[in-house]
Amino acid sequence: MRKKNIMNKRNILCFLYLLFLAFYNSRYICGLDLKRRNKILLCILLFVFAMFVYYMFALILFYKGKTKHHSHFYNRYDNEFRFCKVCKIIMNKRVNHCYKCDACIKRRDYHSILIDMCINQDNLPYFMRFLVLSSLFNLITLMINLNRLSVSLSEKISERVNYNLTMLFALQNLFLFNFFMYLFKFHLKLILYNLTTEEYLHIQETSSRKYLLTDNPYNRGKIRNLFLFLGKPYFLFMYGEEKYYDSNIFLTMMQSDWPLFRHKPRNVLYYY
Repeated sequence: MRKKNIMNKRNILCFLYLLFLAFYNSRYICGLDLKRRNKILLCILLFVFAMFVYYMFALILFYKGKTKHHSHFYNRYDNEFRFCKVCKIIMNKRVNHCYKCDACIKRRDYHSILIDMCINQDNLPYFMRFLVLSSLFNLITLMINLNRLSVSLSEKISERVNYNLTMLFALQNLFLFNFFMYLFKFHLKLILYNLTTEEYLHIQETSSRKYLLTDNPYNRGKIRNLFLFLGKPYFLFMYGEEKYYDSNIFLTMMQSDWPLFRHKPRNVLYYY
């Protein structure tokens, strides 16, 4: 119950923050030397981006990716069963227990400290869209703030209004834009090879880079992986992902030296 209240607070704070940024920048847009129609369109665009960013954030929190039943996925090349001693369920290799979420998570990517929940198979598409829309929103607000700064520099120091606040927002937008774009680039790379963050890091720690490109038994090819996770391109990858597909089936024989399967978590029992 306490965790649910924290998530609700973060949801509300995200909404209020985006609304504040949209209102703050729309005030400046209204003062620009543009036609009234263009001002209205710019303000609408700003608010639409803010609402879409919030919508994607809410969907990330909604899809927790918890597995509450015995895994029914079947792998032709898998002769190993995993049993979670905490949740008392049989898991496939891509279901992992998260102690912070206190649940077994489907295709667990990692536990995000910002939203206090795991990025998983269900909310990964919305997380990617959140990163794209947040980057665009911060880019738009950055351009608006830079325009305000350029106008302020041409004025006298005594006539400058909210100069420091505008500079602060511009630096914040620049940082967030680069941060979200970095995350998007990293996760897009993982999607193209059908890897999770934990798998990728474990591969980098235990083996050479060749395993990432050649021996991944889950890889369906870059285009197929992209369509499975983000949908079809004619929806601009904003809709149409296959939520209930089986991302755990091995398409190739598991390599004996595939580094991922050397790792055995302490809360899991293995049966052969």
